[in-house]
Order: sequence, then structure tokens, then C-alpha cells
Amino acid sequence: MKISNKDYEKFSKQIILKKFGIMGQKKIIASKILVLGMGGLGCPLSIYLASLGVGTIGIVDNDKIELSNLNRQIIFGTSDIGKYKVDIAKKKIKKINKKSKIIPFKIRITKNNIEKIISKFDIICDGTDNFQTRLLINDYCLKQKKSSGFPIWFMRQAGRHLPEFRNIRKKNKDFIKLCLNSNLSSKITLQPINRYNLDAAIIFSDILLVPYVLGQNVTFKKGKGPSLSKFNLKDFLSKNNKEFTTDLKPVYDAIKKTRQKLNKKKSLISFVGAPWTLLVYMIAAKNKKNKLNYKILKKFKNEIDLILERLIKFLCIHIEHQKRAGSDVIQIFDSWAGLIPSKYLERFCYEPNLKLVNFCKRKKIPVICFPKGIKNKYKGFVNTVKPDGISIDYDINPSWAKKNLNNVCIQGGLNPKLLVGTEKKMMKEINKYLRVFKYKPYIFNLGHGLLPETDPKRLERVIHEVNTFK
Repeated sequence: MKISNKDYEKFSKQIILKKFGIMGQKKIIASKILVLGMGGLGCPLSIYLASLGVGTIGIVDNDKIELSNLNRQIIFGTSDIGKYKVDIAKKKIKKINKKSKIIPFKIRITKNNIEKIISKFDIICDGTDNFQTRLLINDYCLKQKKSSGFPIWFMRQAGRHLPEFRNIRKKNKDFIKLCLNSNLSSKITLQPINRYNLDAAIIFSDILLVPYVLGQNVTFKKGKGPSLSKFNLKDFLSKNNKEFTTDLKPVYDAIKKTRQKLNKKKSLISFVGAPWTLLVYMIAAKNKKNKLNYKILKKFKNEIDLILERLIKFLCIHIEHQKRAGSDVIQIFDSWAGLIPSKYLERFCYEPNLKLVNFCKRKKIPVICFPKGIKNKYKGFVNTVKPDGISIDYDINPSWAKKNLNNVCIQGGLNPKLLVGTEKKMMKEINKYLRVFKYKPYIFNLGHGLLPETDPKRLERVIHEVNTFK
């Protein structure tokens, strides 16, 4: 879903609010809200909903306008007396926001029709004036409550643990080529959406596509992870913008195809690797014990800043093209941020991420950062970089995160190993996160990617627990 320049200007005063932004406005446009009763409450409420940009507004009332209504039902005038409230309300609400779809119901709510009417809407606003009707509406809504309000998706939800993905993977041995097959990438992206009740799709891709199109060969060996060919600075510097975007066009095509098939209410997430993490992979700056190879760093000490700046340039291009293709959110993975010594954290982690986040904000792209492994430095990262969302890893205590990570939506934290352990321990930890973040903007997710051995039925159990949490 895209917001036009005219709509951005119209709703700019609410878009600029903290914890709201473009994502908030898109959710409002996609929302379906039902107003029961067009009286002293329902009339001003329907006006404000249309003014906010709500995409679909249902209005329910079977009464005609009377003279005694006019002192408090502000949407009506003397010329409207004798006409049905919902008919006049529809016309006047439409004048406020032409893009809002107004659905009138010229009936009274009863136990026989309540399900047919209410089930079509996300939010129910009760403006009725009698106890019996209010009790009927309340009982129905309580019985039908299905969601806790926590958005939910999982890192690496597209692939790995799904049998339908493994069937595709058997026939496509080259992982990079698979990522660059737009049809298969889109198909894999939608597999978890077709199977689970998730709020977002995550494009099937890889952060190492960037070094790949910048001249390095990338291979994946089972149990050993990715391996990159020897870094050549000359080849790296020779790549131009046009070549870069042309080589990554299959990714953008996959996003377009996915967006066309994806439910409009669900977000589409794309991602990039942070400059530091890509640098570590590109120059092989990590040893077998997941520690920095200082010999390699020393070898490239004069070129590191140049490499980082050029990566930032290409990553900004990659982000913008993913957004143009239809992505709603960008996540930045700084998977090896935890390797950086504290004294260099600002230089190699904070500053490069800040440049990407600032670019995203200029382009009005919601952005989530994941500086994995930096422990209590998360606080400094959030205060400096100021992303819209922050992913926490499973080493971070959720209560600490709630207290110290302010003015940001928190995502994740749950250890993915819990999903392959005992159900009792898993459920205990899930509920701990839900209780801690109950009154804070939070996206339920993991502190790292899903493990390949994760049982899909176990994942369904997790989703059910989150969606029924009260």
C-alpha cells in the first residue's frame, strides 16, 4: 500500500507523531471500523474517523432525523429532518474524505444479525443508547476476541523449517541463484503466510547478495555457513550504480510479485546487512571461534573507512529500490556488531547504521535495526541511531529492554532454541515476554532466526498463544 504525496501532506500532522509514522497511517487506511448508533457519540466519531483517513467506515442506525437531534448530532441540519440518519451521514462523511468507503446499515442490531454485520470489521465503536443493545454488543465482542494486539512474525520464517521450502531447495542447489529467481523467491516468501496467521511477509533473500553483485563469489556449505571469495578492492570500487541495480533486479521483481499477491493488511518486510557486518564477511575478518581476525583488519586498516562508505552508498540504493518495489519496512541486520570492541562501537556500528536510518527517514521508510550481541550498548545505539524499531537478541533481559529502550518499538528477544525444547519451558518464556511488553509497543519475534529443526506445529502453538494472550 502506497501513500500519495497529497495524502502524505493531508495526514502529515499525525504521521510525524512518535510511534505513529507512515506505518501507522497505512494501518489506518487499511482498517475497517464500525460505528454503532449515529447519535451524539456516533456522529462526531464518524467525522473524526474519516478525517484520520480510515479506509472503511460502517455506520449502523435505523432512525430518521428529528428536530430534537440537531442540538447534539452535529452531522445533521434542518434540511435533513425526516430522512434516514445513515443516508445523510454517508453523504457528509464522504465529503470529508472521498477515499473512505462508507457502508450504511439501515437496521437495528439484534442477536440475529449481529454476527453478519460486526464480523466484517476490525474495530467496533459502540454509540448506542440502551443497555440491552450494549450488552449484546459487548457479549459478542468478548466471545469473538482473537488477537492480543501484538504483531507477530519470525526471523527466517521463509524457508529452513518448512517442508515446502525444502522441496524447492532440493531442486535448486545454488542458494544465491535461488535468491535471484524472482518467481521462486516470491513463492517461498508467501509459504509461511499461507500456512500461519502472521502479520508480515519477509522477502526471501540474503544480505550477501550485495557483496555478490559487487564482485565476490558466495557459496554456502552445510554446517559451515557462507564462504566468500578473496576480496579485491579494485573490483569492488569498479562497480557502478546501474550495474548494481540491474544485477539485483530479480530481488525487486520478487518484491513486486509478492506485494501483488499479499493481503493488503499484511506488511512486506525487506532487509539489508549493516555495513560493518558485510565488511566482516567480505574481508574474512571473523575467525572460526567467532572472534575478530585482527591480522585481516590490520591488513585493510587504510581501506576500511572507504569500504564502509561505499557500502553505505550501495545499501541506500538497494533500500530505495526495495521500497519502490513495494516493501513497507526495512530491517538492518548488524549480525556481527557484537565483535566490535567497545571503543570502536560508535565508529563501526552506530555511525554506519545512523546513516542508513537517516536515509530511510528521508525516504519515509519505517526501519528496524538489529545490532546483535552489543548487550547493554543497545541503549546507546537506540539513543544515537533512533530507529523506528529495535530487535533485541536473546541475551537481553526483556525487563531491562522495557526500562531502557525508550521511544522505540521493541521486537523479538525469544531464544529460538526454546521452540525445539520442552513446550512447558517455551510457554513460560513466551508469556514472560508478553507480560513485560503488554503496555509497550512490541512485535513478537525471536532473538535470532528460526532453527531448521523447528516443527511447524510448534510454531502454530506459539502463534496461538500470542494471539490469545490477554
